[in-house]
Amino acid sequence: MRVRILGYKSSSHSAKTIAIATGFKRLRPPGRSKFTGKPSDLIFNWGSSEVAFRGPLIINPPHAVINAINKESTYNILREKLIPTVESSFDRNKALEWLDKYGVLFRYSVTSSGGVGMTFVDNIELFDELCNSRGDPRLWVKYTPKAHEYRVHVWDSAVLDVQEKKLKEGASPNKIRSHENGYIFARADIAPPSDVLNYSVKAVKALKLDFGAVDVGYTTNTQKIVVYEVNTAPGLEGETLNIYSEQFHRVWDKFKEENA
Repeated sequence: MRVRILGYKSSSHSAKTIAIATGFKRLRPPGRSKFTGKPSDLIFNWGSSEVAFRGPLIINPPHAVINAINKESTYNILREKLIPTVESSFDRNKALEWLDKYGVLFRYSVTSSGGVGMTFVDNIELFDELCNSRGDPRLWVKYTPKAHEYRVHVWDSAVLDVQEKKLKEGASPNKIRSHENGYIFARADIAPPSDVLNYSVKAVKALKLDFGAVDVGYTTNTQKIVVYEVNTAPGLEGETLNIYSEQFHRVWDKFKEENA
């Protein structure tokens, strides 16, 4: 029996980080690996939508990862399952309706995460400037205000860990809460409502993933919840890294026991 970690690309920092923490070997991406899987092997798929192995048990199957990576697919699946998510459209007129009252997120990539490829727009001048200089985005998303944004780490219908995106000291607030915009993941003094956790579990289940890190917004006064995305290769450090490493070993130990 062998256990391996498959990252979505060779340079994936988070795949390397979890491999070092667990002591498990990494595989090269499909097409570059000589590894031939067997039914007695276990592979932790870290964000790859391409897995060329038919024999091993794969944690987070590629067909599910594809839907999580593609935000259009994610939104459609979540809506079908009645899980609160963003409003989005391919229609410029719909985006213009949202512009003055809510603001619009220009999503130039539907497969990026962490705020990459997104621009917040709240006036017609910037709207026209972006459309003229860069063209219409792949997807327009209605901006949804939130008081809190959490990352909920889910594994097999259970919550592993919860963090909140908080602004670093000295940084300026931004509509898009990302590391590049001055936000960090905090774990102290946070109190996510139970519905935030419940909908996070439902989102991972709806996408047919074994695990995922769910980004979800929450507005205190209206108790509104919005699931933004489910990450299949989240960045890991500190206590969250330890929690994932322990979970990987629990799954591997159970696999060995069941296949002894």
